[in-house]
Amino acid sequence: MWSLYLAEAEKVDKALVERWTGDMDGILIFAGLFSASVTAFIIESYKKLSPDSGDTTVALLMQISSQLVAISNGTNLNAAPPPSTNIQFQPTSSMVAVNILWFLSLALALICALSATLVQQWAR
Repeated sequence: MWSLYLAEAEKVDKALVERWTGDMDGILIFAGLFSASVTAFIIESYKKLSPDSGDTTVALLMQISSQLVAISNGTNLNAAPPPSTNIQFQPTSSMVAVNILWFLSLALALICALSATLVQQWAR
C-alpha cells in the first residue's frame, strides 16, 4: 500500500517540478527581454537628468563672440560683462519620477530573474 502511495506521489512530484522548471524558464526569458528593453529606455531617459553640454558650449561661444566684438570695436575687454556660465540645472520632477520608475522596473525584473533561477536550482 505504501509503495503504491510513494510511486504515485513521486509521479505527482516529478510533474510538479517539471511544471515549475518550465514556468521558470519562461519567466527567465521574459525577464531577460524585458530588462534589455527597459535598459534601452533608461539609457535615453537618464540623459535628461544631467545638464545639456550644448548649453554650456553656447554660453562659452557667446562669451568668445562678445570678446571678439569688443576687440574689433577697440573697446576694453573688461567693459563687456561676461555672460553667466553658472547656469543652475534642475531636472523636472516628472523626469525624476520617470527615471525612478524605469530603474524600479529594471530592479524588479532582475529580482524576478534571480528568484526564477533560485526556484530552478531548488527544483533540481
